[in-house]
Amino acid sequence: MASAASATSRATPLRSTAWWGLTRNSGVEYGEFGIRINAIAPGAIWTPMVEGSMRQIDPENPRQAAEQFIQGNPTKRYGEAPEIAAVVAFLLSDDASYVNAAVIPIDGGQSAKY
Repeated sequence: MASAASATSRATPLRSTAWWGLTRNSGVEYGEFGIRINAIAPGAIWTPMVEGSMRQIDPENPRQAAEQFIQGNPTKRYGEAPEIAAVVAFLLSDDASYVNAAVIPIDGGQSAKY
C-alpha cells in the first residue's frame, strides 16, 4: 500500500518543515505494517493558475512574462504537470515498494540551493 502526500517547495530548507518530519516519522512508524508513506514536494509548476497570473503581466505571451520568475531555478524552466504525475505514479507502483519515509523534491533542483 502506498500513500502520496504533496506539499510545495518553499524558500526554506525542506528538512526544516513539519511535513518533512511527519512523512519520515510516519513512514518509520507504519512501515512494519506494510504501509509506505512518502511525500512529493513540487516546485514551480506551469499550471493554468500560473499561466493566468502571467497573463496579467503579458496577455499576449504569458510564457515570456514567466521567464524572469524562473531564472533562479537550475533548469531555467517550469515543471509540467505530467512530470509530477510520473513521480506520483512511480510512488504508487510496485516499482517503489522499497521507497518509504521519503520526501521527493520535484523542483528542477531548486531546493538544493537552500
